[in-house]
Amino acid sequence: MIYFRLSCIVKSLGIHGENLIRFEIPELVSVELRPLADAEISKHYTKGDLLCTAVLQKKPTRKIGLWLANPEEPQSSGFSDFANEARHDLAHAAVRAVKFWRWRSGYRGDQNPIKFFKPLEWSVDGHNWTPLPNSLRLNATFGIPFAQVTDEIVESVLSLSGDNAQEPLAQELSQEAWSQCDVKPRSSLVMGIAAAETGVKHLMSTLVPEARWLVEETQSPPFVRMLTEYPPKLPAGLRINGKVLPPPQWLIEIIKKGVGLRNDIVHGHQIQLKSDSLREVLDAIHALLYLCDLYSGHKWAWQWLSSRMQSSLANEA
Repeated sequence: MIYFRLSCIVKSLGIHGENLIRFEIPELVSVELRPLADAEISKHYTKGDLLCTAVLQKKPTRKIGLWLANPEEPQSSGFSDFANEARHDLAHAAVRAVKFWRWRSGYRGDQNPIKFFKPLEWSVDGHNWTPLPNSLRLNATFGIPFAQVTDEIVESVLSLSGDNAQEPLAQELSQEAWSQCDVKPRSSLVMGIAAAETGVKHLMSTLVPEARWLVEETQSPPFVRMLTEYPPKLPAGLRINGKVLPPPQWLIEIIKKGVGLRNDIVHGHQIQLKSDSLREVLDAIHALLYLCDLYSGHKWAWQWLSSRMQSSLANEA
């Protein structure tokens, strides 16, 4: 077997001190996420950055195996493609783990949380590593931490990861909207409303599989109407005091305002999009998506609803 290792630098996700998060993916890869030690900080890193390291074992072809037995010979011609396959699998696993942690811990920020990847490394014993050239490098920025690491979050992340779950597309679109709110406010709003629509439609098609085609392929009712009328009809796995409630009316009004602004933008109308108004809409979308996560069966999503929304739902129930 050959070991491959790929590391990447990730901006702070609220993991501090000696916390280490380890994901195990049977027969494929392990991923560790931990803060950089002070001794590892350099001009390329910022204090609070994280190191994400993914390790994988692959069985070599006969040709590569013969070369490994005689390393003084020229490198096997198939080794480059073999290593690129490993790099692809490791990068996918690392990004999935980081985004998964971000979703579960309630962060908001850039769609792409990875600062950059280090060179891919390989080893025959898992201890002595040789770097390979031409590693992928990605640049990104990330938002402000939103939560502290707790044992509950760590256990929940590892449990969900073991169930092969991943950050929902709607949550990823929401992250992209947040990342653009200061530099491209109109794009941010359009992406945010798209995230909200994606999240609600995915919830409906997941809870009512026979309605998937109608939800995804036909013209839907107006989105605001969907928010008001459809949730109580859904067979949600989790309920609030035994009820499946629509979002509070005040939140629906904010979403309605955002939909109106989105429509003005896509129809080419000139609008004055104030920063406070945009953030109010994005906050409402953030809460709506975690409400969808709650109805999808993720009990922990309740903690990422604002205190106002929790209170409104509790009073209505």
